[in-house]
Parts: sequence; C-alpha cells; structure tokens
Amino acid sequence: MPLADQPTVPKLRLPDFPRPTVPSALQQIQTRADYSHYLKDVIRQAGLTLRGVEELTSEIDEEAVSRRSTLSDTLRNNKIPTNERVMKTLLTAIYNEIESEKPDIVARHVTDAMQVWRRIVHVPPGAPVLTAAVEGALLDQAINALAQAERTAQRLGTPDAPGLAHAQRILRELLT
Repeated sequence: MPLADQPTVPKLRLPDFPRPTVPSALQQIQTRADYSHYLKDVIRQAGLTLRGVEELTSEIDEEAVSRRSTLSDTLRNNKIPTNERVMKTLLTAIYNEIESEKPDIVARHVTDAMQVWRRIVHVPPGAPVLTAAVEGALLDQAINALAQAERTAQRLGTPDAPGLAHAQRILRELLT
C-alpha cells in the first residue's frame, strides 16, 4: 500500500490538568520547614534547576542573586532565605517561569508568598506560627497566671506583688 493511501493516525493531545494553586499551598504553611518544602515544590513546578534559579535571579536583580550553592544548602536543611530582597527576587523568578504570560498573577503570587514569608521569618526557627485565636488564648493564660501569682504574692505578703501587677498592666496595654 503506498504511503499516500495509508490512513493517518490522528495525533492525540493530552488534556491540560489544572496546576495546584499557589494560595491554597501557602495557607498550609506553619513553619520555616513547610515554607522550604513549598519553595522546593514551586521550583520543581517551574521546571527549574538551581543553576536556572541563579541565572533568573541575576537577571532580575544582580545584588539579590540566589546563589545555587547557598540555595541548595538552605533548602537541603529545610531553611529559608531571611533577606527580604533576595526572597522577593527568588519568588519573582520562580513565578515568572510558572505564569510567564500573566504578570498580574505573578505579582499577586509574589505578594501572597511574601506575606507568609514575613509571618514565618518573624517566628523563632522551629516554633509554630500562631493564629490569632491561639495567641489570644495563650495571652489569656499568661494574664490569668500573672493574676494568680499576684494574688498569691499579696496573700503571702511578699514584696514581689507590685512587680507582678506592673507586668500584668504591661500585658494589658500591649493587648489593647
């Protein structure tokens, strides 16, 4: 049978599967290690190597380059960059690869990820990030413990009672 007479096989196109959305993954982050895992995932999702990340960050901001050796050590140890300029440049480079034709979406993803990063960075390493409800409950416990200690000190007639009262006033001022 000549080639021209053979039936052609239609080319099949695989369906586009939706990618996980960045904001949904960010909502799950509670620790620096979680953020490190998130960074590894988005770097993989962008199809980048650490060399590629280094090159892209140098194109965006020569003074905020994410060196591949530093980034490798950081991610291997489940840590995150602590310099805001470096982090913003890193995220911009990664999201530009994922959403290259949508600069408004890139900007929104960078903003969302930076908000989570700021929250995470200001917490001591290894400590969980507290939500407002948990923080409120912990502060209530602290005030109750101070009040109890103040009552005990007053009952025992110790001179520490004014210090406890002062600490309680400071806590109340900070919370209101």
